[in-house]
Amino acid sequence: MKKILLLLVIIVGQFTNPVMVSAQNEITIKMQRTAPDNEGDNLHKVANDFAKLVGDTLKSLYPATITSLSISIAESDSKITLTYVAIISHCEIEDVVYYFDRRGSLSAGNNLKKTEKSAKNNALEQSIPTYQKFVDQFGPPYRTWYMNAKTTTKNVDYKYLYLAENFIGAGPKK
Repeated sequence: MKKILLLLVIIVGQFTNPVMVSAQNEITIKMQRTAPDNEGDNLHKVANDFAKLVGDTLKSLYPATITSLSISIAESDSKITLTYVAIISHCEIEDVVYYFDRRGSLSAGNNLKKTEKSAKNNALEQSIPTYQKFVDQFGPPYRTWYMNAKTTTKNVDYKYLYLAENFIGAGPKK
């Protein structure tokens, strides 16, 4: 199983440069992508890659759980960087997170409140049907995480970027 995870990290790493740091009974996964904008969802695609790698890691390290999740967005030198971090550790069977999914939105605008509302509404719009399918397929979720991040930009077309992400995790099917 660990060989498969290592192969997966090598394959995914060629495209998104994930960083996996292993400490005793704990693994930190960090993925980030930098681009001048989110044209064609090229920047926000890192979120899907991150969710897939976290889900695969949880399965390969069974029994494991997510002890920490974080997201951030920043602008530097007219480029935007999205960063996703998860800390996964071994756990007791009753605390296992085996299935993992995410739904989110990255919005840009000149009014912070409207940009925030747009991102959160888009994330929620995606989350509701996904959440129900998730519950139907895997049972009630063990954990949900709702995260937001924002930054001010120097972009001439928009002043603010707002990232809203909803994560869901469940234990193995019973």
